[in-house]
Amino acid sequence: DRKYILPVMKEVMELPGEKLSVLLSPWSPPAAWKTPPELSENDNAVYGNMTADVDFSRPGRCFGGRLKPEYYGCWAKYLVKFIQAYLEEGRPVTMLSVQNEAAAATSWDSCVWSGEQEKTFLRDFLYPEMKRAGLTDRVGIFIWDHNKERMIEHVEDMLDDDTMGMIRGFAYHWYSGDHFTALSMLHDKYPEKVLLHTESCGLHVPGKTMAYELPKEFLEGNAALPPDLAAAAARTPAEMDFADAVAYAHDIIGDLNHGMNGWIDWNMIVDRTGGPRHVAGGFAAPLVAEDDCSFEKTVSY
Repeated sequence: DRKYILPVMKEVMELPGEKLSVLLSPWSPPAAWKTPPELSENDNAVYGNMTADVDFSRPGRCFGGRLKPEYYGCWAKYLVKFIQAYLEEGRPVTMLSVQNEAAAATSWDSCVWSGEQEKTFLRDFLYPEMKRAGLTDRVGIFIWDHNKERMIEHVEDMLDDDTMGMIRGFAYHWYSGDHFTALSMLHDKYPEKVLLHTESCGLHVPGKTMAYELPKEFLEGNAALPPDLAAAAARTPAEMDFADAVAYAHDIIGDLNHGMNGWIDWNMIVDRTGGPRHVAGGFAAPLVAEDDCSFEKTVSY
């Protein structure tokens, strides 16, 4: 954080006319505090089959798993301490997501929460800890932070008379389709809550048409590509960049028309490998950084 993230935030804050507002989004508790990995129902459909060589008997930071209830208190203190550290560095943290992608079990850092589990953690541990630290009026809490199509069910599981006032809004991503009606339903039922789009990106490496190298059997023509991959493979990189821009415009306009209050990109800038990342693959962004410290503005920008 001190080497990379905090200095960039400082540069942004020093630009004339710029106002920074920081959302913190935890991805996984320490592995020792978690149950072993598990898959949730739509991971393969959204992210592709990533389960090769996964040990489902030993806890880890990746492929989901859940925070053990005996560590709820420790994790709440951990998150509050992290918020306080950022504030002490002068970074304007105004938002906290309880969990990035609460129903995803991915090959990168992830943790799975049911609505009932997340409600217990929020009501009995996280919110009281934030209140003791004087953070509840300063940092708004957001729930779900995952794809739109299952947001309603998760929100309904979490909201009751106790938690309604603890939650500022609902965070969501775009990776499984439009689902604009889900936003309308939540906006109409809870008009006082903020609807915040917190993550989206083109699913390919800059200059290429896919996020990952195709398996050998596809490259050698020994197996047929699934329709979505076949469509991506048939595009040129320039066509893919244009498709990204169209998707961004479509999603932003559709979200605005169905109650959205804010839209955050993921990521704003990447390098030529679609990173930096600590797992395989890479993703696109509106800006692409070059090795000589120059950058390219893509069509999405």
